[in-house]
Amino acid sequence: MDGLIYQCQEEEKTVINVSDQLLEESKENQDYYITANVVLADGTHLSLQKEDFYLDGNGIVDSADSSDFPVGVAIEKTASISLVNDENQFSGYSFNRAVFEIYMNLELSDGKIESFKRGSFVVAKKPAIDDEITLTLLDGMCKTDRDYDTNITFPCTAGELLRDSCQSCGIVLGDAAFKNDDFQVMKKPTGTTHRAVIGMIAALAGGNARLDENDMLRIVTYQKIDKDNFSGVELIGVDDVETDVDTIVVTGVKYTADKQKYIYGTDGYMINLKNNQLLSGNEQDGVNRIGEILTGFEILPFSASAVPMGYVTFGDPVKFEDYRGNTYYSYATDVDFAFADSTNFSCKAKSIENQDATYPSESRVLVEQAKREILENMSAYDVKLKQLNDMAANTLGFYSTQETLADGSAITYRHDKPTLAESKIIYKMGIDGFFLSVDGGETWKSGFDANGDAVLNILYAIGIQAEWINTRGLTANDNDGNITFRVNADTGEVEIDPEHFRLGSKNLSEALDSIKNIALQLSNEYQGIPVDHDGNYTEFPAGISTTATVLYGSNDISADCTYTVSKSATITGNWDADKRTYTVTGLSADTGWIVIRATYLSTLSVSKKFTISKVYAGEKGDTGEPGELYSMECSDLVVKQVSGGYLYPYCLEFHGYRSGSQKRLPYSGRFVIEETADGTTWNTVYTSAEDEQEVIHSLYTAIGTESGKLIATADGDVLVTARNITEIRASLYAAGGTTELIDRQTIPVVVDMSALTHEDIFNLLTDDGRIKGIYKEGDQLYINATYLRSLHVTGDQVDAKNLKVTSSDGTVTLYINGDGEVDLKVRSFSLLGKSVSDIAQTVVDGQTQEDIFNKLSKNGTIKGVKLINGELYFSFSYASGGTLTLGGSNNGNGLLRILDTSGNQIGYIDNTGVNFGQGSFSGKVTAGDGTIGGWKIRTDYLESEDGTIRLYKSGRIVFGGDSGATLSANGKNIDIKNGLVLHTKRPDSGFSDFTGEFQLLNLGKVTSTKALAVDSNGVVGYIASSSRRYKDHVREATDQEAQKLLDLPVIWYQYKKGYLNAGDPMEGKAMPGFYAEDVAEAIPELAIYDGEQVEDWNYRTMIPMLLKLIQGQEERIRKLEDQIGGRL
Repeated sequence: MDGLIYQCQEEEKTVINVSDQLLEESKENQDYYITANVVLADGTHLSLQKEDFYLDGNGIVDSADSSDFPVGVAIEKTASISLVNDENQFSGYSFNRAVFEIYMNLELSDGKIESFKRGSFVVAKKPAIDDEITLTLLDGMCKTDRDYDTNITFPCTAGELLRDSCQSCGIVLGDAAFKNDDFQVMKKPTGTTHRAVIGMIAALAGGNARLDENDMLRIVTYQKIDKDNFSGVELIGVDDVETDVDTIVVTGVKYTADKQKYIYGTDGYMINLKNNQLLSGNEQDGVNRIGEILTGFEILPFSASAVPMGYVTFGDPVKFEDYRGNTYYSYATDVDFAFADSTNFSCKAKSIENQDATYPSESRVLVEQAKREILENMSAYDVKLKQLNDMAANTLGFYSTQETLADGSAITYRHDKPTLAESKIIYKMGIDGFFLSVDGGETWKSGFDANGDAVLNILYAIGIQAEWINTRGLTANDNDGNITFRVNADTGEVEIDPEHFRLGSKNLSEALDSIKNIALQLSNEYQGIPVDHDGNYTEFPAGISTTATVLYGSNDISADCTYTVSKSATITGNWDADKRTYTVTGLSADTGWIVIRATYLSTLSVSKKFTISKVYAGEKGDTGEPGELYSMECSDLVVKQVSGGYLYPYCLEFHGYRSGSQKRLPYSGRFVIEETADGTTWNTVYTSAEDEQEVIHSLYTAIGTESGKLIATADGDVLVTARNITEIRASLYAAGGTTELIDRQTIPVVVDMSALTHEDIFNLLTDDGRIKGIYKEGDQLYINATYLRSLHVTGDQVDAKNLKVTSSDGTVTLYINGDGEVDLKVRSFSLLGKSVSDIAQTVVDGQTQEDIFNKLSKNGTIKGVKLINGELYFSFSYASGGTLTLGGSNNGNGLLRILDTSGNQIGYIDNTGVNFGQGSFSGKVTAGDGTIGGWKIRTDYLESEDGTIRLYKSGRIVFGGDSGATLSANGKNIDIKNGLVLHTKRPDSGFSDFTGEFQLLNLGKVTSTKALAVDSNGVVGYIASSSRRYKDHVREATDQEAQKLLDLPVIWYQYKKGYLNAGDPMEGKAMPGFYAEDVAEAIPELAIYDGEQVEDWNYRTMIPMLLKLIQGQEERIRKLEDQIGGRL
């Protein structure tokens, strides 16, 4: 590790290749100038030469625009251009949305001009036309500043997601493969932009995304730099060097989701991956991948200025020296190049004391013209074809070298610089084929041989016709951009959109409609393998396996399925097809996985993943011993849903264990239990507050009132209801927290077919009545029909609407309409041999008086007087009388209840008094004592509960008792006595009620008055008078004192951001003035102090001293005039 820091992968270097001659002559010659090929929005082409640009005002900023070391940023370059328009040569053109292809040029000592491209930029806003036309431009990354949306199906790989975003935004992808492009993205990102998503993808590679000089998107991953064999850029003419004292070393990576932490590495300087939605559902794997790249990474924050170096770009490794001769290595993460001026370089990172790196979120919002740039609806082929035509129209020339072989034949080279040795892009042509290298001939990444075989990066074509195609990563889209067919690039699995796949006249969804409720269960979904702090184990533990079980409802159909097994390259093991068990025998990296896919009836497939991960011990081995296994077991592997939605068992028990020397021992860790209703969104319902060995998790929720009181039966049993869940996921973490996952298990909820009612089965067979037909399930026959006519209908259950029953004479005696309402017209009616009267009497027995009243009056709709079992019941609409007495002897306590039309009680009068929760009183209400809403009623005022506020009937408000502050009004003004303190929302005031600043509005105008001032304690008073009446004379000021002001620096300054009120006219503007500290140093009496600290300079004492200075100068001027006049 000595002598190494990080740099980009060789194939991902960002530095622009230039000739050795330019590199050497740039040390003395920095006269770069700009040229450009321009395409206006109306299609007009312009070729702008050196004389079309002013010398100043042209530059390119290639920066992450971040206050921290950039990881996961989609870099957007900006350019500024100053066009010469002194003779209105460009006044007739509209540069709004124009595209500039910018070139840098340098004339070399031999008279040759070397040009190299810096990329294409679009004008971001409409410029003003004047003698000088100033343009601000953005590179093609601005196309990605748009709301994120996609038709791609999830899960998918990071590579597929990047290709989809590039196509959606009209950007050409430079490399088909990049670091960790096989990472599985489980969920669609939401509430974000394409640019942010591209940045998230770049973070998975431990780097950033940017467009190169050919406008191709590259994912640039950080790798190591060899200080002893440095291959980056050495900065020339370095000045103003600032560096941190210590190099920062990244110790790990962390990510937090739903209060759960995922960590790679150790505490220290950890990069915090905030807001990276691509990690959701696959968090630990993503954190491990990024951590493997970034852990150990050395960051040297610095800033420096150098001569113009137009070939340096974002992310280039740089080497430079300070004036003491100290050599430094770092990265140029901010490059600000100005033609005919200088280049500013920097690399930013927070110190370890302030480190809390945030994942970069969406970039700033750009102007609408740049956001909605061209190519929105173009295919990837169209985008590439357009770029190819643009490159052909603006291409630079190449150099040629011919190598003659011994037999007289020749190999021809075409390259981008004068000599092969300094070239990066090389085309090699010989009898065996045509080959392309972009790294100076070290590797040949594309070409075709004499056999006609071709190796390409990305192939764009209208059509491909072949005898055979062996491929992965194949995707098909419909006209709306929906992915209808995809071959997974990583596993080779085929995914089909069932709505766009036809089997005969039906789509796949319709063909599989009757196959429901199929689930694949693994006996083990996650297993941690304890290793030492270096990641090693003495012997791989035995028994690391998982067994597949497939359920159709609650029926085990495992034996009727076929299975396919795929695994990561880091896993070794074997599959026992008879036992449906995969056993792991080795793990070569930190993580690995096995995917088991079960197929039923050759049509319906389900799959699940078994994940293996190393569990690292601490540096001293205090958190685990290599070889010892930790596991979790559940009391049941399946939860059954029976008729009525009830779940069995009603609870699950989870237990933690660890392997001991002789037997399995209990283990206390932290449990996290999650539930899902749709299989996608997981809700955490339980997290251990402390280490525990077991957890009992109920699948039911207690029913309570709005106030939170539980509802129970007469026997004291609390009423519960089964939760709507399809799966339960339990995770066991190492003791002490929820960061180190050691085991995980998912328990499915399946339908128990044997416990279903006929209606449940009928709804499953007919899709809740949508599909008509005749079905046989077991020994039962089910009919679902739109119209049915028969002499007799007999069955255990008949579910019908618009049902008619007629008597022999044709009279309709029973009718059930479409709303389910029943109409009976019968002479006699009995239920179980009992008449209606008998049933009614049975119903009355055992009812409360209110129950009986409601039944007699049909909840008050029927009026009348009824005598039932010696009790008299009234139901009336209006009553009038002299006296109404409730309660008394033999009648108990009287009670008058008032209900609204919904039957809700709004008030009552009983033996405790009048109690109403709403409504109002009219007329006069008099009270000499008591309370109203917590306010105490006094003789002539209301008093707050704590006695600090009094509201007098005269209109006065008194705060703080008899001698407190008083607020009153005389009809026009508010009178405040005994002092007033106002608080505003300023952050340094220690108080904020978000009501705004202290303001005086609509004041009158006066020419002379007493002025107010605020002293250092915040007390307001009149500015002290300047009258002789209040002063004691001390002495006259001297010229020597006044002349001290001549050395007082007069400076231009602007207030720091946030100091002035928002919207202040001078906010962010420069103004002339003094520093109060300079004034205090010259003449302390001219300064204003806040305690020991200088706060301002005093206008009242400064002006007299300035006048004294003027008087002295006037006196000297007169003497000089007199002397000059005497000589004349």
